[in-house]
Amino acid sequence: MDEFDDLQDIENPEKELARLDRVIAQYRLIVRTTSDLAQQDRAKEKLKALRSHRKKLIRMFDLEPREPEDDQVEARERASRRFLGIILREGVEKTISDPEVNKLTLYLRFFDAEFLSIFSERKLRLDFQHSLERDAFFQRFQDTLKKMKDLEDELEIVESNRTGQSDIGERKKRVMRMKRALTIEASRLFNSIIRFAAELVKDIEEEGLKCLNGNEIIRFEELEGKRYLEGKTIKEALMLMRDFALEVIEYLNIPDFYGQE
Repeated sequence: MDEFDDLQDIENPEKELARLDRVIAQYRLIVRTTSDLAQQDRAKEKLKALRSHRKKLIRMFDLEPREPEDDQVEARERASRRFLGIILREGVEKTISDPEVNKLTLYLRFFDAEFLSIFSERKLRLDFQHSLERDAFFQRFQDTLKKMKDLEDELEIVESNRTGQSDIGERKKRVMRMKRALTIEASRLFNSIIRFAAELVKDIEEEGLKCLNGNEIIRFEELEGKRYLEGKTIKEALMLMRDFALEVIEYLNIPDFYGQE
């Protein structure tokens, strides 16, 4: 049987392509939102078949090339989310097939590489009380990274679909619990960062009793490489960090009460 036999009777290829894109979007939504693991597996299999059918349709009828639905979604995210756009433009490779976990991983790694450095005593000089709060963020962030790494390891086991995995159902349930725990932990962390940064920015603009070097320029050693905050003042860095945390919170979309201390 020819690979295009199932396409011979299509009268309007452009209309069929548009229909396929709508159906693919619906199944992608199911994969992202369902808590029913069996339904999620069925939706993934259907998505695989639909995408294969879409590629054959474009080849057979020589349709005008256009971005697949996944690429359209990513393009919209680049435009609507400032920092995610920066991260994706750097050509970071996807490491996890779960799109939500993958993007949260990208956010956390960017924060680790670009923002966590200003939490050092050398970069951000604060009064005693706020120094303690600043130092506590290091451990909180490391705890969040640990949850992320554990989830990545569990996802790798599930996605590899190794033969003889009699406990695969339980592992998928565990993945769902770990994913929710990571999301809630990240939401709490970044809500705290928003409040911390906003308080310090307000202090710098008023009397500067809490942050003692708000107008100091941030510089990095040559060995530290090119950094996002290079040349920014402490105040500017805190404002950028607040904006970054706000974007992460918007992406996570967790109800406000999860973010409360």
